[in-house]
Amino acid sequence: MIDIGSKSSAKTSVMSRGAMVDISLEQYNRIIEAIYNAPITDDWQALIEVLSEAMGGIHTQFFGYDMVAQRQVSLQCERYDPAMTEVYAAHYYDKNAWLPGISRSQIGKANYSESYCLTEELIKTEFFNDWIRPQEEIGGGGGIVLFNDGSRFVVLGGNIRFRDRDRKERQWIELLDMLAPHLRRAFQSWRALADAHLVGQGYQEALDRSGYAVFLLSSDGRVLHSNRSAEKLSAGGDLFHLDAFRSLRTFDPRANEMIVGVLAALRAGLAGRVPDVFPICDKEHRQPHVAMILPFPSGSETTGELSGLRDNAMAAAMLIVKDPSRRSLAGAHLLASLFGLTPAETVLATALADGLSLKAYAEQRSLSIHTVRNQLQSVFSKTATSRQSELVRLLERFGGR
Repeated sequence: MIDIGSKSSAKTSVMSRGAMVDISLEQYNRIIEAIYNAPITDDWQALIEVLSEAMGGIHTQFFGYDMVAQRQVSLQCERYDPAMTEVYAAHYYDKNAWLPGISRSQIGKANYSESYCLTEELIKTEFFNDWIRPQEEIGGGGGIVLFNDGSRFVVLGGNIRFRDRDRKERQWIELLDMLAPHLRRAFQSWRALADAHLVGQGYQEALDRSGYAVFLLSSDGRVLHSNRSAEKLSAGGDLFHLDAFRSLRTFDPRANEMIVGVLAALRAGLAGRVPDVFPICDKEHRQPHVAMILPFPSGSETTGELSGLRDNAMAAAMLIVKDPSRRSLAGAHLLASLFGLTPAETVLATALADGLSLKAYAEQRSLSIHTVRNQLQSVFSKTATSRQSELVRLLERFGGR
């Protein structure tokens, strides 16, 4: 739930999950819009720009790193000196003292830069003295990991001058935590279409090759477009059906309520209330498919690439469902990215799917049974399961065995 302070003031406090962030409602809405535009337009630069502006001009970045190859795989920055960005890309990307700490961080949880590398250790490094210090000692701040498959990670972060830590750092971390579920959803959707974007395919082909069933919905729930995987799910008659007005319905009442509620929120301009991933059960009540809804930016250039939109209606939302018949993108890492499992939780889930008992797993990994049980409870919580058998069936849906 998001509460807004006095609307009469130029600057209002946005509160979510008990955290207070001193930004205006207009700024918050611009951030949410930029988050959900990013996977559609492949433009994360706009997001880090609006984040930097909202937080008074802090240095923001979106980057990926391959830990095996020890190479940078992406870098977008805001407020950094372009010359220093070039120096970083050429000489310091593999000397970044925060990288080891970032690689061990939980997906979807904001962390202070101090948790990545203690300040007393940071200031001893070449990275600090030759790259951070010349930029007004921007050694504070923190970031949030959006993806980590054990060999590569992607992080959205911000750097703050040491002298501004007391004033800005906590606000920055609270803002990232507030935005965490939206950032995760947007990044998951971006990954689903990333391969197609990289090879320059059209949007229609991107949807068909993504490995997901995708429905574009109008604000009143009518299907304006569906890719081939979505058409197959509808034709099967076990999960979805369309009424005479092409309104999408499932055989799961809770999922129908979720979809209707999301569309109502979007009509009211409340994109910030879009839920995280949710299950859709078929009419036999077997293990559910996993779905999520992404607000679709009306007026985007992408919309023009779509043929077959009916009645000139604009798409309001993208419903994305994992198609269990497609196993090419399957596996534990997909499960991890969808539900935000840590690397340790991913390894545990995979071991259980392979038939290993908790006791055997604990012995194999030299862990206490208490630690393993705590990890399992965290996996249950994130995947909305309550028993090992349910978890194993869910992993099987993603081809994890």
